[in-house]
Amino acid sequence: MMSLSVSVSQPLSKVNSSDRSMSKQNLAIPTSPAARVDATFLLSDLPEFTVHDVDGERPSEKALAQRVSDHIANDRYGLAIQSLVKTLTDVEPDEPYWEDIKHLNLGERDLCSVHNLEDFCAGLEELDISNNNIAHLEGAPLTLRRLNVNSNALSSLTAWSHLMNLQYLDISHNSVESLDGLSVLYHLRELRADDNRVSSLDGITGLDGLLKLSVKNNNLKALDLEGAQL
Repeated sequence: MMSLSVSVSQPLSKVNSSDRSMSKQNLAIPTSPAARVDATFLLSDLPEFTVHDVDGERPSEKALAQRVSDHIANDRYGLAIQSLVKTLTDVEPDEPYWEDIKHLNLGERDLCSVHNLEDFCAGLEELDISNNNIAHLEGAPLTLRRLNVNSNALSSLTAWSHLMNLQYLDISHNSVESLDGLSVLYHLRELRADDNRVSSLDGITGLDGLLKLSVKNNNLKALDLEGAQL
């Protein structure tokens, strides 16, 4: 049982002497302005019930869209993906067929990242992203065989381990100082690394499948190919 107390301010009336014989359980009619009546009610327990989310308490679709928009605006990857999707749409308007694309040219598109490209073009084999501002290649599809990253912002910090299937690579006109990161590209057949800051061929001398190499206009002072598999 549940108890509920209620306090009511009302005037109390005087009780006539003839009413004094009334049972003590009877209440006097309130008429006096200075008195208060306190009454207690006994309520039956409510049956158990389940609380469900109310649609009105959830964020509206508009609010959710705004939240996502705000998140993207503050997320550099979100902005990069947004830019990539726009570029893909401009180049290949038929979005349902993106995953079937084998050759893609995104050169001179003011891109700073290829983040999530692997999700959109999972079967890509040849990619040209020359003349952009790309510093990292995370998101490039691992299916790539040919990659042109000429004239970008690559450095020695750029990771290559996810691109082990590359056979042709052009990283000319970047800021690469070391080729050590390319040592995992076992299938590489041709490498163009002109106009960088390379001072040593360490990293590629063990690539026994490499057939063509161009490293013009770098910082090479001496060339020691002893033990190289070139």
